[in-house]
Amino acid sequence: MKTTIVPAQVISVEDIIAANLNLTQVVLLISPIFMSALVFLGLPPFMHIRVYKIILLLILSLPPLLLAVRINGIIVLRWVVLVAEFNFRPDYYLYSVKNHHNCYCQQTDYLNDQSPETVNSVNRQKIPKYRLSIDERIVIDNLIKQKSIHYYTDGKGNLNASIQ
Repeated sequence: MKTTIVPAQVISVEDIIAANLNLTQVVLLISPIFMSALVFLGLPPFMHIRVYKIILLLILSLPPLLLAVRINGIIVLRWVVLVAEFNFRPDYYLYSVKNHHNCYCQQTDYLNDQSPETVNSVNRQKIPKYRLSIDERIVIDNLIKQKSIHYYTDGKGNLNASIQ
């Protein structure tokens, strides 16, 4: 029988506290209790039950209870965080493929023989500045938002873009 060792970085084990609930779920399930205590202590008439307090408690208790539910083994709060991170990621990334000699992963053994003055003169390249009119910017922005621009690399590693 063959056995393999799986590194600890691959396995994501959640600590189970009680009844197949992890810490995040327990905190989400307990939070309506603390919110209800604040509502009863903070809103007039103090420490008395009123209809508006019960309605407010039901409204405040619903989101944490829904976020504690598991879907496909992952709680809904994690799904919400995942979707939020995806939607709020940057739309534009600035990276020059042609200027790859400044990349951290390149070997720089050839720079050891040169003096610092020649190294600085080699690395300096003038990048042309293109000025676009407002109309051209709007057109390009709409093309990017419609995802009609296709990015691909050729055999040399150059990044190309084409409008579909």
